[in-house]
Amino acid sequence: MLDIWVWITGPWATFHRQLPLHSLSRLLSPQDRLYIVDRPLDPSTVILHPERLKRHALETQSLRVLKPLTLVHDQWAYRHPLLEKVHYLALKSQWQKYIRAEAKQVHWLMHPCFWPALRFFKSDVVVYDCYDEYTETPGRKVPRLIKRYEDILLRRADFSLMASQVVAERKADRARHLLHIPNPTDTALFFQARSNPDLPEDLKHIPGPRVVYMGSLKPYLDQDLLCYLATQRPNISFVMLGAPYANPNLSRLEALPNVYFLGHKTYAELPAYLSGCQVGLIPYQLDAYTQMLQPNKALEYLVAGLEVVSVNIPGLQGVFPEVLHCVDDRHAFLGALDTAIKRYPHALAESRFDTYNWDYYLEPMLAQWRG
Repeated sequence: MLDIWVWITGPWATFHRQLPLHSLSRLLSPQDRLYIVDRPLDPSTVILHPERLKRHALETQSLRVLKPLTLVHDQWAYRHPLLEKVHYLALKSQWQKYIRAEAKQVHWLMHPCFWPALRFFKSDVVVYDCYDEYTETPGRKVPRLIKRYEDILLRRADFSLMASQVVAERKADRARHLLHIPNPTDTALFFQARSNPDLPEDLKHIPGPRVVYMGSLKPYLDQDLLCYLATQRPNISFVMLGAPYANPNLSRLEALPNVYFLGHKTYAELPAYLSGCQVGLIPYQLDAYTQMLQPNKALEYLVAGLEVVSVNIPGLQGVFPEVLHCVDDRHAFLGALDTAIKRYPHALAESRFDTYNWDYYLEPMLAQWRG
């Protein structure tokens, strides 16, 4: 019998790591419980975002989203030991009724800032999900306390999950039990793109051939590269799926007649859009930060049946090289794009992705937790 507590870094409604947790909930027995600890609500947050008090529609019988209330904003709570103690004791008092003495307590931490919680909660198993480089992110000021927390957490955690091979190599000597899990995806969902007969209405009017970028339009998206590609290939439609992040200036791209911004799409909607495209793009600016990434979209494109053209990110090198092309400059990017469009459809067999779903990794982990 397991009580699994997952400490997440944002509101569950928009949390980007829902997939492994939904996969986990499907694998649990009827006696197990999965609790998502939503980002705590302080008075100012409740006033500004009252909608966050509502119960989330994605809850299931085994998955419950807890929305704790606190007097102190969580970012302040990590800055002083007394505030920290008050913060966690307040959280504990609100869900004491959910803690079962006879159950094994598993704590899955999505950020090192949650390490102090384990001083106030029983923990039989600790999982540290190091999805990103939290402590040495170039261009971002990381509190020294967070770095210290991660050092402790890596030594203490029974499982440290690393998405990026680069990050895994940097932390291997400190981690007690490190697992490199290269961003599994919902393979069953994205396989649907291979047999989808109906295109979404906002994609139908866009002329082919179509190439696609999906994901938040973040500052490290290489707009110079995209403008170059779209200008050099006016006969190709560039489809952008995702919402702008932190108000980037997209005016140059928006001015191009063959670039189409279709906005944010839910995870479940993505396969229908990929079914109408021929190539998936990963056009990032290469810097110290993006070289540590292992973009999940690469696998999602491939499962959907698209070839992929990406800048030369170390974590993608050697991953299905016959259909995932990592290039060094914009001229090579353009050449690989032309080749991939000519070869479409050129999809890998579905059996090639058997080890790229979360169940493959979660089933043996659950067995160890129960043991």
